[in-house]
Amino acid sequence: MKSHIFITDSDFSTTDKSFEYILGFQPTFWWIILNEDSIYILLDSRYIWNKDKVDLKNIKDKTHVQKIEFVKFEKWWEWLLENVIKLTWSSDIIILENNIASKYLEFIKENTGKLIELNESYFWKQRLFKQENELENIKKAIEIIDKVFTYVEYIANTGILIGKSENQVRSIIINKIFENGWDGESFDSIVAFGKNSAIPHHKTGNTIIWNGPLLLDIWAKYKWYCSDFTRTIWVWERTEEYVEFKKIYDIVKQAHNLAFENFSEWFNWKDLEKVARDYIIKNGYGDNFSHSLWHWVWLDIHENPRINVSSEDKLTNNMVFTIEPGIYLDWKFWVRLEDIVFVENWTLKKHTKVAI
Repeated sequence: MKSHIFITDSDFSTTDKSFEYILGFQPTFWWIILNEDSIYILLDSRYIWNKDKVDLKNIKDKTHVQKIEFVKFEKWWEWLLENVIKLTWSSDIIILENNIASKYLEFIKENTGKLIELNESYFWKQRLFKQENELENIKKAIEIIDKVFTYVEYIANTGILIGKSENQVRSIIINKIFENGWDGESFDSIVAFGKNSAIPHHKTGNTIIWNGPLLLDIWAKYKWYCSDFTRTIWVWERTEEYVEFKKIYDIVKQAHNLAFENFSEWFNWKDLEKVARDYIIKNGYGDNFSHSLWHWVWLDIHENPRINVSSEDKLTNNMVFTIEPGIYLDWKFWVRLEDIVFVENWTLKKHTKVAI
């Protein structure tokens, strides 16, 4: 007989963000044990007091359980083993997250005498479909990023960025993030000038900004929820290289718009990818669109599932992801236009006010 117990550990949560999803804060060390009707949340003395601030209804909505129990523990392994054995007394199998830390996997296996089955995270599946408060958090993050980018674009057009380094521009972005009420960056924002913009995930450095293309990949958090936004703009005077830049920009812009405008309730992930990619191929730059059209973004800047360009899975209401076609010219520049989109009433909707 298989048990319905599901266990996640704190080592994995630092990358997967399950704990923020459930409780809204991130302790250093914790465990969650979930079965058909109960959830047990183990916290040490540094964090147990936070339980009084937790929205219990939110937990029930996300886990579909009736009983919620917070446990203060010192010798976590004793409590864990005692209760895992108690909850699975009539079962042969314990289900663990497939990315549970190996040290905990071996500990549970050796001390319970149970067979172990590794499954995909329960919370990953739940996070595909967003609740109203989650949707509002990401919309707020988008609203703030609009203000940040609009300011940076303004000072770029007035020549203020000329002579500044990429790092100095990033510091402007970070200051604006905090001024507008964000919690901080969800990842290091990328400022990439000139040839640096053709380097995927360029590390912002001391390159001086002058005439040329400037890629701004800005991401930050509002109440733990991430936003993600990219524009490639031209700084200052329009040189001969600008003519090629504008041609590439217009192709990427049209690919973005086609994906956005042609979506229907019958679309799957593969269909949406194909609309944008086919247009770029038609214009002779298929080999220069070297990544997928999109990714999921929510509590992590790149959420699961990792999207396969050949996937037949359907897009449904309350899903949130990016659309970000791009053309990458080695050693020259990279044009990428990225917005977060929401599936609302079987259409794609953007909440950014920034045009492409």
